Amino acid sequence: MKEMVYINEEKREWLDHSEYKGYEYVIMSLGTHPTAYVGIPSAEANDLFREEDLEESDSINVHGGITYENSYILDENKNEYGNDKWWIGWDYAHLYDYMPDNDYSQYRKKWTTEEILRDVKSVIDQIIDKK
Repeated sequence: MKEMVYINEEKREWLDHSEYKGYEYVIMSLGTHPTAYVGIPSAEANDLFREEDLEESDSINVHGGITYENSYILDENKNEYGNDKWWIGWDYAHLYDYMPDNDYSQYRKKWTTEEILRDVKSVIDQIIDKK
């Protein structure tokens, strides 16, 4: 696991890529802020989520809410990475989150990779509870 380092430029770096309770996840730095993704096996995702409608996934409680749903995520080189999963994701670029180019950044939350991993595990636990 790599630590999140905030910089004021676009960057793509996978900080952690592993599994928890059989669900694949990726924690990524985009330079200015981190993001996280959980891959749900496609067959299972059909029962839990619909591509055209975020309402079902909105019931998952996570920082800022689910902001991404797709059959792939982009890797560090902006290549599609799917692994036959339905990916849901969220970011840490909201009102009280640290962003390097924000005038009030010293008052904002800098998220650590470990803190984001706790959110990832919480999301996976919620998915398991929904089954």
